[in-house]
Amino acid sequence: MGSPSDPDRGGAPVGRGPQVAVLLACLAAVRGGAPRVLRVRGQAGSGRTSLLRWALGSAPDVVGVWVPGHPDERELPGEAARQVLRGLGVDDDLPATAPAAGDRLLAALLEAQRRTPVAVVLDDAEHVDDESLRAFGHLVRRLRSGRVLVAVTTGGGETPLLGHQPAARAAQARVAGQLGGTAVPPVLVELPPLDVAAVAELAGGAEPELLERLVRFGAGNPALLLAIAAEAELAGPFAPPVPTAVLDP
Repeated sequence: MGSPSDPDRGGAPVGRGPQVAVLLACLAAVRGGAPRVLRVRGQAGSGRTSLLRWALGSAPDVVGVWVPGHPDERELPGEAARQVLRGLGVDDDLPATAPAAGDRLLAALLEAQRRTPVAVVLDDAEHVDDESLRAFGHLVRRLRSGRVLVAVTTGGGETPLLGHQPAARAAQARVAGQLGGTAVPPVLVELPPLDVAAVAELAGGAEPELLERLVRFGAGNPALLLAIAAEAELAGPFAPPVPTAVLDP
């Protein structure tokens, strides 16, 4: 058990068939000149980033600009928006106001999409600075045409190791509020826990004992399932009754 992807399906994430279909449909629409605003939501470890990386990796004709949110950059005004401009090859500084910054981002994207379809990903958008979120909010409220995909990943639901996190919920609500009111209907992709069939597929030829541990303790969370499997592989017959991946987040 080495990866949450299935090599027989070109690396498509295991147990995410409906979500893969939605992403591929979005990319097809964008290629045809219909922009899409996409939100991928799921608990930590559910595979939000992996899903989008797989989708963009399957579309070599689409230029991807990837901006990973980070808590240390949350207090850097406009940093995420500047990263997008740099990724598009634009050296201009970011305007000071959100509407002007949003218009600058929109102009850069519309210029870039004349050459090739473009996807901008705000990954872990809870950690993106407020100024950039406001600029993107202005952008998506005016994005009505063009070969452009704006994709945002956020948390959602309870993380198996951490449970309910009010601060995380508040951050997710902040993102939803800033990016609401899009010019085109937004597309929401939810990543629920993997079902038993997907866990078994992910486990491949795992021994029945390991499969039972994965179903019992993994909570359908791909990252946690991989951690439990790795621990079991290292510990062999000495694996603890309850995986330390569950006990020690």
